[in-house]
Amino acid sequence: MDTPIGDSAALRSHGAILRAAAEDLGRVADHIGHRAEAVEFHGPAADRFRAQMAERNLRLRRVARELADVADIVAQAHAQNAS
Repeated sequence: MDTPIGDSAALRSHGAILRAAAEDLGRVADHIGHRAEAVEFHGPAADRFRAQMAERNLRLRRVARELADVADIVAQAHAQNAS
């Protein structure tokens, strides 16, 4: 982030963008999870597909959590600047 630590408006904006991205990824993970479970086929290929999709879902959720964590850090920096 090339934002000077004193730029409170930019920190607030960056934090909001990061938070929105985290929420979007969470919704994508939900959607993928529901769609993978709704597919109606059975057998070993179906089991592998669901396992692979579950792994991708976990990865998306991890990235979403990390983005939310960064958004929290930016919000803390903004709060420190505002005081």
